[in-house]
Amino acid sequence: MTDTSRGRERVGEGVLARRVAHAIRTPLGVVSVALARLKESARDDAETQMLELGGRAVRQLGRLADRLGLLARLEREPDMTRSQCDLAVIVRDAAGDIAQTRSRRRVQVGLEGVASEHVTLEGDPALLRAAVAELIDNGVRMAERRVDVALARRDANLVVTVANDGPPVPEGASLEPDGSGLGIGLAIVETIVRRHQGRLEWKSMATPDGTTTEFSLCVPATVAI
Repeated sequence: MTDTSRGRERVGEGVLARRVAHAIRTPLGVVSVALARLKESARDDAETQMLELGGRAVRQLGRLADRLGLLARLEREPDMTRSQCDLAVIVRDAAGDIAQTRSRRRVQVGLEGVASEHVTLEGDPALLRAAVAELIDNGVRMAERRVDVALARRDANLVVTVANDGPPVPEGASLEPDGSGLGIGLAIVETIVRRHQGRLEWKSMATPDGTTTEFSLCVPATVAI
């Protein structure tokens, strides 16, 4: 395949993702309003619970649309905005984002060594936040009770590690816990990490308390305080 045909393929993928995201958002808005109206006139707890279930499904589809939109942006914009950003703040903000969207999972997210850290690097803060949020979200969906997020310096890299206490992931299996095999979230993470000259690593291991699946986002450290 020539460089030109590769470029056309990448553009096509980006356009398709953007169009699908738009196509999802339009009916979702209508369904969301309808569910809200129906919830106001729910006659009993059973109806309220069913409407809440529908609302969660709407939010999940909205999240899918957001991810497709981000994927389209990554395909459409090969360059990123670079600035000095604090990776510790990005990790804390991303954890807060997922805590709000996944509150019903009742999974505890611990921020080991992140609460008071200040670690700066050169990168795109919005993209890094999206990448970290995807890893934490992935961990929460896979976890049974707990996700631990750590930030450390390893050689010349800054490493964000997201570990969960869910069942182990067999080698070669889909890393999407919903079994869809779409891999959208991790595709986004890998693309963002590559743009920061980093890499995404994962491993599944036995621990005294069961099993741990660990994802590590490694990016070069430019300035660390």
